[in-house]
Amino acid sequence: MTAPSNLLNDDIQCLCEVLCRDRRCATSALELPSLDRFYTYRNLITTSYKTGNVLRYMGVQKGDSVFIQNQLLPEPILAFLGAAHLGAVTTFDVVSEMGDSRAAVINSDSDIADMSFSNGQEVAVYDGKPTVPRHTHWESEVWSENPAVHPVAVQGGDGLFQDTNSVVSHASVIQRATQIGSTVSMKAGMTVLLSGSLQCTEVVVSGIIAPLLSGATIVIGGERADADFIVTDQEPRPRRIE
Repeated sequence: MTAPSNLLNDDIQCLCEVLCRDRRCATSALELPSLDRFYTYRNLITTSYKTGNVLRYMGVQKGDSVFIQNQLLPEPILAFLGAAHLGAVTTFDVVSEMGDSRAAVINSDSDIADMSFSNGQEVAVYDGKPTVPRHTHWESEVWSENPAVHPVAVQGGDGLFQDTNSVVSHASVIQRATQIGSTVSMKAGMTVLLSGSLQCTEVVVSGIIAPLLSGATIVIGGERADADFIVTDQEPRPRRIE
């Protein structure tokens, strides 16, 4: 397969269907040019299985809350996709708002070394080794993990992530992303410049889910003039650049 199948016209109910093995290919899925980070659909989908397995070994189960630091980097996005495979609910926020989530994936643990966690919360650190011995080094575990598909039955009505008001389900997110992608005729070969906050529901839907559904490429930190669509907090819906 030279390009991922376009699923905008398919009856998709959950994000796990978007991340199926059959869509793995050499087409670019996620790019961060400033850091020389590039993921094909094969890399991204395979890594999403691995991140899900790391979270599962950290104790995450279906319905659990997973805190992920609100940063536009590949690690938070891939952790979100891994949590989706498990039927876990992601909350994107700043580190001080981790709450009692079952597991947390954060950029640095130097500021939380003395923080006590409830319910045996597990912490994983990316972009450098953790300063607290009991915390997980995210990159090391993901790299060494088995890319096996998860034995979790995720349904459309299961929660996907927490927005400011409520938990948003897989099916509602897929439906909204399908509407957006279809309206602007998003497809493979197009680029979606992702900026803004992942706490914004429309940023996640328009800037992550819609591109993955259509087979387009998510770009972080690229040039506006080079993108087919731009997604920001202020411009939550994709804007076509003529």
